[in-house]
Formats: sequence, C-alpha cells, structure tokens
Amino acid sequence: MAAEDNPVSQAFFKNLEVQLGEGSKILFWKDLWLLDKPLVVVFPELFTISAQKKEMISNMGWCEGMAWRWTLSWRRALTTEEQQKLVKLQDLLVNHHPIRNEKDRAQWGMNGKSSVKDLLVKANKISKERAAVDTLVCTVWRKIGPPKVELMLWLALFERLNTKSMLVKKRILQSQDNFCSFCAQQEEDIDHLLLNCQVSWNIWCHIAADFGIQVIRHQRFRHFYEWWMSKTFYNRTRKKLFILAFFATAWSLWLKRNKVLFEQHEMDIQAVLHILRWRIAWRSKAWKEKAHYNADQLAANFRNISLMLP
Repeated sequence: MAAEDNPVSQAFFKNLEVQLGEGSKILFWKDLWLLDKPLVVVFPELFTISAQKKEMISNMGWCEGMAWRWTLSWRRALTTEEQQKLVKLQDLLVNHHPIRNEKDRAQWGMNGKSSVKDLLVKANKISKERAAVDTLVCTVWRKIGPPKVELMLWLALFERLNTKSMLVKKRILQSQDNFCSFCAQQEEDIDHLLLNCQVSWNIWCHIAADFGIQVIRHQRFRHFYEWWMSKTFYNRTRKKLFILAFFATAWSLWLKRNKVLFEQHEMDIQAVLHILRWRIAWRSKAWKEKAHYNADQLAANFRNISLMLP
C-alpha cells in the first residue's frame, strides 16, 4: 500500500481503527488492526496453516531491547505459493509492532484528537524503532523431535538459554565464573557452548560425517542451524534423519553441559556420541514412514547410514 511508504503515513493509518499498544487485547489474525480488513481475510491461506490462530498480538513475537521480533509459527512446511504470501505479510509487519507499556485503544486520531504534533511524534518513534520478522526460529516446530527438544532449540536460536553468560547478564553469576562447562577456556555463551567449543565441534563433525557431510564452520549457532537445514538429500527419510540429528545433537550437548555443571559428570565424547545416535534411532521409530530398518539396526550401523539410505 502506498500509505505505508513513510513514517507519517504509517502513524496516521495505524490509528484509524485500532491504536496498537502492547497488543494484549488485539487478536493478530481476526481483529482490525493492520489493514482495512482483518489478516484472516487478506491472507486466508496462511491463517489456515497458522499454529497461532487465536493468539493476541503480544504473544506473536519477542521484544529484544528496543526492537520487536515477530515470530510466526506454522503447522507444517510452507509451499512455494504460501511462502510468497508470507513475504507480503512480512513486508507489512516489519513496519508495525507492539509498544511497551501502552494500552490498546480503538479510536481515531492521537489520544482522541487529530493533533499534527502528536502525529509527528508517533511518526518519529516509528522511524527509529523498526521491527523485524524472524521466520528462521519458527522452523523448529517440525514435529520431528520431541516438543521439549524443539522448545530448547527455539530458545537457543533466540539466545535465551541460561548459559553462564546469560546468568551473568541476569546478575545471578559473577563474570569471573563465566567459563565454558566443557573446555573452561572461553566464556560460555550459546555460540561457544553449542558450536565453537572444540568439544562440541568435534561431536558435530562426527555426526555430520555419519551422513557423508563435511560441516562448514560458522561463528553463530543460528547461522550453522540455517546451513544445516539447507542441505538437500534425494532420500526423504535421510533428510528427516539429518534434521533430527541437529535437534538431537543440540539437545545432547545441552543435557551434558547440565550434567557436567550440576552433577560433576565427566565429558566423554565417545559416550555422548553413542547416546546421541541411539536418541536419533529411537526417535525415528515414532515416524509414520515405512523404513527398511529398525531402530536397533540404525543405532548399531549409524556410521553406514549413507549406504542404508542412499
């Protein structure tokens, strides 16, 4: 829409029907808040597959500092046509976001009045605070891994897991105690703990090699996740196992970290790999696909997976 091209227009049209505050009383899909029609009417295809049909706007994202990050979740992978619809929705959402500590109001004008001064103030605020749409984190909801594993990975991609670095930020832990639970050489943040620590990286390399894949090192965990998910396979089951392997590896590293930290376990890479391969094998038993192997065969011959699933 042309009216969305500049901050002044955005501030004006944003207040025609509903003034979005913190978004706790406005339904994302069904209320009139973004366009002259509810989003369910404008994007019916996306609404049909949404996993957030009854959510308020305040539950449709995450606030990071001064910026708002939209997080849209789907019941299944999107088709090419649905992805094109999603791009259009993202283009709208990027200029609209909840405002902390402000109430939602249904009215026309600023505070009930058509004040040019208030309009410009709002426009200036919009121009400084841009919103972002994060679709990467929503790809964890694949029903390939257990819900608790998907939640852990979702938090990891948001860098919300309680690593030692996070505990320092929360003032629960002193900065001098912030060392990796595995190597005790670097600060324990998400990127180091789940990826860049040599212990963790060794495990990733072993698991990828089981699939005949040579991993490419990334500095950020979320970039590594994106790279892993982009790998293609001719065999559908092998692709699902490869995705499951990422979920299981991240989960195993996080569990082992907690065992080392809170129960004084020793880090044994071979033991972690053994348990990890069994996790992948047993989880795959829950799938509906007809496979030419059972969990025992897969776990026992995991390193030959490239031969079992060409």
